[in-house]
Amino acid sequence: MICSLPALFMLATASIAPDLGWESPFIEEQMALHRIPGVAVAIVTPDSIELLEGFGFADIGNEIEVSADTVFRVGSNSKPVTASAIMALTTNYDIDLDTDLRPYFSDLPIRPRLERPITLHHLLSHTAGFNEALFGQHQTSDDWIRLKPYLEKHLPPRFIDPGEIISYVDFHTALAGYVIEQVTGQSFQEYTETTMFAPLEMASSTFRQTDLPQEIATRRSLSYRDMGDHFVPYSFDAVETTPAAGLYTTARDMSNFLQWLLQGVRGGKQTLVPDNAIREQLSIQARNHPALEGRAYGFAERHFNGWRVLYKDGQATGFNARMVVVPDAGIAFFIVHNANIILPGGKFSSARNLARDFTDVFLARHLTERGPLVEIDYVEVEPTHPLSAYYGHFRTTVAARHSWEKLTSAFDTVDVTVEDEKLLIFGRPVIAVGENLFADVEHGRLRAFRMENGKASHLFFGSSAYERTPLIESPKVSAVIAIGFLVLFLGFTVAGIFPAGRGAFSVSSSIASSFCILFFAGFAVVLLTTDPQEFFHGMTPLLRAVLVLPMIAIFAAIFGLVTSVAGDKGKYSIFPFVTVIAFSTWLLQWNLLGWQLN
Repeated sequence: MICSLPALFMLATASIAPDLGWESPFIEEQMALHRIPGVAVAIVTPDSIELLEGFGFADIGNEIEVSADTVFRVGSNSKPVTASAIMALTTNYDIDLDTDLRPYFSDLPIRPRLERPITLHHLLSHTAGFNEALFGQHQTSDDWIRLKPYLEKHLPPRFIDPGEIISYVDFHTALAGYVIEQVTGQSFQEYTETTMFAPLEMASSTFRQTDLPQEIATRRSLSYRDMGDHFVPYSFDAVETTPAAGLYTTARDMSNFLQWLLQGVRGGKQTLVPDNAIREQLSIQARNHPALEGRAYGFAERHFNGWRVLYKDGQATGFNARMVVVPDAGIAFFIVHNANIILPGGKFSSARNLARDFTDVFLARHLTERGPLVEIDYVEVEPTHPLSAYYGHFRTTVAARHSWEKLTSAFDTVDVTVEDEKLLIFGRPVIAVGENLFADVEHGRLRAFRMENGKASHLFFGSSAYERTPLIESPKVSAVIAIGFLVLFLGFTVAGIFPAGRGAFSVSSSIASSFCILFFAGFAVVLLTTDPQEFFHGMTPLLRAVLVLPMIAIFAAIFGLVTSVAGDKGKYSIFPFVTVIAFSTWLLQWNLLGWQLN
């Protein structure tokens, strides 16, 4: 079997004439379909702004319409801007992308201790190896603190050495912003305003989280949660990891930024940095496997019709943005809307589809000519290892292994199975086309494995990385364990109701079991009813209360064991105690005991 896929290098550059006129009807149709209050969009080439328009409402209650000058928060669309700010830093200061940053990080609690250099290249390509910690990155404006004290208190531990794998983490970009502050002596906000926004005429852009300029604050769009029959606006908040997700901007300002990038690719008179610095930012800087898509500084990579496409998504408190750059075609766009897409229980609203569908139509209409990526024919070969070596369960490396957020990794997992002597990934058959490299039979998409001791330790596709999950932490095994504990606790509780049961178990043992049942019920309520945006502000009061329940159960179980022995309840009295301790040990593995509240 032969799979044809693009090679990951360029042969030439080209310029594609824009195909315009479809955007407005498409966006208006999508807004109605997905119940999105407001949208802004910009489409640019190196020499012109092809489209700059707003749709719908920035403020429903006051009937304020979206325009090209409406200010939106754009979440992780901040990262390409921060990456450009770093390119300017390396141009104007005595530091480069490969400088060892350990001296700059001497005041930060980096753990484990760095034994090898960590660089700006690692931070911008997301290969620095830090854990993620999404929840708690947002605060009210009154509680917001500056970047250095925030990192001193909240910097997550590392999970792998720099340069080993791509793992997309907000704290990588936050640390890059911290380096800017250390090198320049300015705040990150001041540096970007003077070095980036003023020269690029981005007067409506800022990374400030408090004391916003009045002309920016008054033009901010609200973001909304869709309640079915009405919309509820979110309150404005402040982002602690400001360089990664704190940018306020407009479609007009982003058109200037995107044009600046495209002009740097084309070459010619350039502001802020040399053309080659922009080309370096937009070049692929890291891959998890040589055959896979990778990451530029601030962008992820995909391919379309022989073209290399760079994109970046952003989400922040109900705002959702996407930036797309096709460097060698000389065209780019920015789109943002104000409808929340993240729902309770790890689900997404259909509003998530707007940016994706707009991208697909945009690329199909603009990149009609075949691009310069070379197509490679991959021929089926014998797998490097027995298929059983790849079998297993894998979870995203973008996880917080050190906190209660670890549970979120269960929502982003991949099963690799073997059926009828065929390897299946995502339930679809794949064939070996290289050393630990496989291609999806139906779509031709590549998947790669990293092996350790003859067994797959990581699964890669695109620029995403997944690590082998310990069997006890896989969703299926965890579900069986949880159900088993719940059945036992129900049994102990019910047994305590009847005289025969009270003869075997103490009342305290039944109370301990009841608290564990309450934990299950409370945790389900939290997951299924809490707006995930609340978690970005930290642990909710209800979740804090729920995580304390197992601690109470432990004390009740201990008391029950003591009273059972003293009252000569018999050999069965130890069962509730052992079960509660085993349950607490299992929760400890998931960082879900009360003393792990932070």
